Amino acid sequence: MVWFLGWCVPASPAARLLGEVEWSTVRLREHSEDVARSARLAVRDGVLPGFREDCSGFVSSVYTASGIDMDGRVATLWEAALDRGLLHHDPIPVIGDLAFFDNTWDRDGDGRFDDERTHIAVVVDVEPDGTIWMAHHGSKRAMIRMNLLDPRDEGSNSVLRLDPGGPLGLTRTGELWVGFLTVDPEQDWRTEG
Repeated sequence: MVWFLGWCVPASPAARLLGEVEWSTVRLREHSEDVARSARLAVRDGVLPGFREDCSGFVSSVYTASGIDMDGRVATLWEAALDRGLLHHDPIPVIGDLAFFDNTWDRDGDGRFDDERTHIAVVVDVEPDGTIWMAHHGSKRAMIRMNLLDPRDEGSNSVLRLDPGGPLGLTRTGELWVGFLTVDPEQDWRTEG
């Protein structure tokens, strides 16, 4: 077992045989540890005063607590990332990336789960098998997991929408995910206002 950012994760079988640890699934940027720490604290303690108690308020609070000003909603953060060329679809994200999801709730009230960019979460860890741990605020603040190498696996992907019999049949994180944003701390992420 290896400790990383306060979490104990198993070393890969090859690393155990060789007596070394290979972190091929863990990628960090300068601000990654601060963001992961702030996200875990926000799961426990809540968002900073002045931020919304929803998923986008949660991630904005996490980044602001980490020293990177952010205030946006899911759709505005997605659009800003798209305009800046910072979205990616790598199955293994960078710690601190933001994960975007579609169809998690009926935002427009038409009775269907068919709305784009309805949820966002913060990547706080990646296990050697590709399982991604994220902090988010859905119906409550919590940690959720996703594995894009096996997006339908029930053990590796948290339920993000309670609608198993729905028309789309998609309910798990790996099925509803649409992309990652690697936040550039030098850019302005205040998209509300």
